[in-house]
Amino acid sequence: MDKVSALKEEILNKYSESKEDKIFIISRKYRMPFHEAEDIYQKAFLKALKNADKFRGESSVKTWLYRIIHNCSLDYLRSI
Repeated sequence: MDKVSALKEEILNKYSESKEDKIFIISRKYRMPFHEAEDIYQKAFLKALKNADKFRGESSVKTWLYRIIHNCSLDYLRSI
């Protein structure tokens, strides 16, 4: 298995780990409806999967994913 495939598998594993709890935290932190936070969570993971080949490994995958979720949340808040 190559590096990108292994990273994609790790991203998918992180996606399903306590998903509902993570979505609830996003919803509370950014003060948005749960269903919006759920959409952002999904979009962030799709973005991570799409850009897995651009992951430089300068941080942990968890940190990288958190940053993507954070940026997607800010993009949503700017759009409303």
